[in-house]
Amino acid sequence: MIKYLILLIFLSGLTGGGAFWLIQIPDNIQTTADKDTWKLLKIPRPPSPQSLWNKLHRLQPWDEEDIISTNSTNNANGQPIKKAPMKPLELVGIVQQGYNSYILVLELENKAKKSRNAKKTVKAYHLNNPLPNDTLLYAIYNDFIEVKYVDDIEVIKLYD
Repeated sequence: MIKYLILLIFLSGLTGGGAFWLIQIPDNIQTTADKDTWKLLKIPRPPSPQSLWNKLHRLQPWDEEDIISTNSTNNANGQPIKKAPMKPLELVGIVQQGYNSYILVLELENKAKKSRNAKKTVKAYHLNNPLPNDTLLYAIYNDFIEVKYVDDIEVIKLYD
């Protein structure tokens, strides 16, 4: 019995010595302050609306008729109210960056010039911004927007 006890003590001592000899403890390495400093996150600049318009213009994802209108409201007597139709809006893109969404609208640069050669520019609009056709941007979805015109909500599709 004592032989087994001595053998067990010898084996555990041999195992502990082998582990101590094989496992190397790393040396303390001094680091400099330059390696430990945090750097600010650099957020890339969003692309300009004009470049997004150029890319969308090349791809042509929309059809000629992209406005769906629901112009039926009733007055107190139950008869439909006739209102002026909403001015057309040239929706050219819907952009989502993270949780922020905005739309791209094609506008004439100089509204006094109604000629064919008038320069058109692309402008970005966020939610609840007034649009150039006297409407209010109500909601933005993946492929259509909702604008508020008088008391109605109009749906404008980006493409069919």
